[in-house]
Amino acid sequence: MFRFLALSAAAAILSFASLQTAEAQNAKAQPRLPAQVGIENQRAHTLSELVIADSEGKVIAKLAKPVAAGKKGVVKLAKAAGCEMSIQAKFDDEGEVDETVNLCREKVLRFKE
Repeated sequence: MFRFLALSAAAAILSFASLQTAEAQNAKAQPRLPAQVGIENQRAHTLSELVIADSEGKVIAKLAKPVAAGKKGVVKLAKAAGCEMSIQAKFDDEGEVDETVNLCREKVLRFKE
């Protein structure tokens, strides 16, 4: 009878350990919003405005200074739930971009002609 109890206790401990490992793997597998996003302006015009908003319309980032043609920059993101973000960009030639982007996958926003 003692052996049966010892085996049951060992099985319970192993089950608990495997449950914790599975939860840790699920937490790692879920995509997370990065702390910042790179910007590459591959257009011939200056990126003058950039606003990034979450699915509820809350602004989580704004461009601090314009990004000249052919240059790169970085925008820091506020904490937000989800990955799908609204990107609104304006250029000095009156060009505009209004898209939804998964920022958990796309770590760099590349603006092209």
